[in-house]
Amino acid sequence: MLRLIAEECTNLLLKHEAIQEKQKAIYVYGFELIWSLILSSGSIIILGTVFGYLPLAVTFLFYFIPIRIPAGGFHAGSYRDCFLSTNLMAVGCIAVSKWLYRLPDSGYAVWGLLFLAVVYIWLKAPVVSEKHSRKTDQLARNRKYARFLLVLDVVSLLILKRIVNSCVVYTAVVALCAVAILMFFFRRGGE
Repeated sequence: MLRLIAEECTNLLLKHEAIQEKQKAIYVYGFELIWSLILSSGSIIILGTVFGYLPLAVTFLFYFIPIRIPAGGFHAGSYRDCFLSTNLMAVGCIAVSKWLYRLPDSGYAVWGLLFLAVVYIWLKAPVVSEKHSRKTDQLARNRKYARFLLVLDVVSLLILKRIVNSCVVYTAVVALCAVAILMFFFRRGGE
C-alpha cells in the first residue's frame, strides 16, 4: 500500500513535469520513506492521545527520529515491520521512562544512561551496512550532523530539566538510549 501511495505521488510530479521519468525510482523511494515516517509518527501521536501520554509521545519522536536518521543502526526488513517496531519502541521507551521516573533516586542512573548513550552515539555514528556502503564524504556529513544533533539534544535536555523536571526528561533520555541500542545491535551483526 505504501508503494502505491508513493507511486501515485511520483506520478503526480511526472504529470506536472516537475521531475523526469528517469528520476521516478528515486522519488518513489523518497515518498515511501516520507510516508512511512508520517504514518509511524502519526500512529505514535494517536496512541499517545488515546492513552493519555501525548507529551511523552511527542518527546519520544523529538529525541528519537532526528538522531536516528544520521546515526543509522538496525533497520526492519519492510515498511510494515518498521512501522510496528517503531510503535513498539515508542511504547516501550515511554513505559521504561515512566517506570524509571517512579523509582526513588533514579536520577543518577538516568543521567548515567544518557552519558553512555551520548558517548556511544558520538563515537559510533553513523553505522553503515556493508551492502549499503556510503561515500566517505557522506559518512563525514552524517557524523557531523549526528554530533550536532547530540549537542542540541543534551543542551535541550538540560534546559528541559530546569523547566519541567518530569517524566518528559526521562522519556528523552530513554529515546536516546534506544538509538544507541539499535546502533549496538547493528554492529553486533544485525541488519
